[in-house]
Amino acid sequence: MDVGDQKQVTHKKAKHKLDRQQELEELKDLLSRPGGRAFIWRLITECKVTTFGYCGDNNQLNHQEGQRRVGGWVIAELDAADPKAYSKMRDEAVSRDIAKERN
Repeated sequence: MDVGDQKQVTHKKAKHKLDRQQELEELKDLLSRPGGRAFIWRLITECKVTTFGYCGDNNQLNHQEGQRRVGGWVIAELDAADPKAYSKMRDEAVSRDIAKERN
């Protein structure tokens, strides 16, 4: 791409915007399904985004920080696709936990 060519720059920006819209639509499709929301909630939980603490081992600390970074990215993507998705998934997770305790 020739950054001096305004037509090419405009075309590239438009393509990027369409690509981003497609990504968000795909995420919205996943969020429209209870199983999709449950999977994303498990992913966020596995990333331990709310767990902080020093473990004394730099390798383990780097690993944990990498997990949190991925989880943070997932949450940011959720917010971009549907700002209400995280709270809906949290409420559904609480309901699942309550149902498990009753059984």
